[in-house]
Amino acid sequence: MNCDNTSLTPRDPRQNATSYERNFLKGRYLYKKQLNVVEYRFDEHSVGPKPLTKVLVSRLSPLMTETQIMTFFSVYGEVSSVEIERCPTTGGSLGIAHVSFSNDFTDEGHAAACLAVEKGNGRKMGAAECVKVCFDPKGIFF
Repeated sequence: MNCDNTSLTPRDPRQNATSYERNFLKGRYLYKKQLNVVEYRFDEHSVGPKPLTKVLVSRLSPLMTETQIMTFFSVYGEVSSVEIERCPTTGGSLGIAHVSFSNDFTDEGHAAACLAVEKGNGRKMGAAECVKVCFDPKGIFF
């Protein structure tokens, strides 16, 4: 007896019934050849990591302020906070900032962050040549 189950494909039991397609041929019902893909939205009952709403912005000009960065990223969605990384000894900007988009159990914050990464990456921002925008969930890029 062969125990190799990799070559078996599941069959649709509706296709074995001889009278199953009788009503479908008259146009009353639509026969589905493929199952629908179900997508779930993240909510307060979901398990697992939350969708990312925070992006890392690098290659900024040291003269950029929080207000200028917030204005630049408000095009993509509602910005909740901007944190510019500063040098501990001099207090000057390091050219890196974290931008958080607001998220109230909807996908608006995640969608805005995705849009900022997609369209904001490589754009000219003030005196900076072209900024780099990316997701940084674990802090490995900083």
